Amino acid sequence: MRNPNNYIDKRTFFSGRVLDVSESGNKVTFRIDLYPDKIGTDGHIRITYNKKYDDEPHILNDDVVTIYGTFQGTEKAYNILLNEITMPKIKAEYVIIDE
Repeated sequence: MRNPNNYIDKRTFFSGRVLDVSESGNKVTFRIDLYPDKIGTDGHIRITYNKKYDDEPHILNDDVVTIYGTFQGTEKAYNILLNEITMPKIKAEYVIIDE
């Protein structure tokens, strides 16, 4: 993303395959891969989501999801080779598990 600050607080949506998930109470944080069929791409996005209901289904690794939310800027992380990467961060309002 060339100019990420131009998109802060803008509404957006993406679909992708879940790479990893962390849950704490109703707060869920996960990454999705936008290009799961292309090895070596940097199409990862960090998603934060607050569950609306206690009985919402859990988001699991390898789920294909569509998220609707607001762009929150970028954040730094480390890939498996311990190289620092920058990825977009989205605060999701809705997460749909595609089945």
